[in-house]
Amino acid sequence: MPRREPEAELLSDDVESKSKGRERNPARLVAGLVVAGFAVAFVVQNHQSVGVHFWFVTAHVHLVWLIVTCLAFGAVAEWATRRMLRKRVQGRLQRLNPRRERQR
Repeated sequence: MPRREPEAELLSDDVESKSKGRERNPARLVAGLVVAGFAVAFVVQNHQSVGVHFWFVTAHVHLVWLIVTCLAFGAVAEWATRRMLRKRVQGRLQRLNPRRERQR
């Protein structure tokens, strides 16, 4: 039996373990396909055009893009709010216990 190089052995073990992981967990594939199916159904069902009224302008966009845009704005607003609150709490803690910052 020919002697295998250690690097080749590690690579072959890595490839074998990855292929075994795929065989053991078909539920991930099924879940991914279900999520993709829901995403496609969501886009198809919300493809109609709707009017969005701004202050002086009305725009007609597909409902799906309106929903995605609102989700993105909401995520950014949540991130900014959490960051602002975290900084506010850290500032209050530093004012209450100034020695703690000097100990670091």
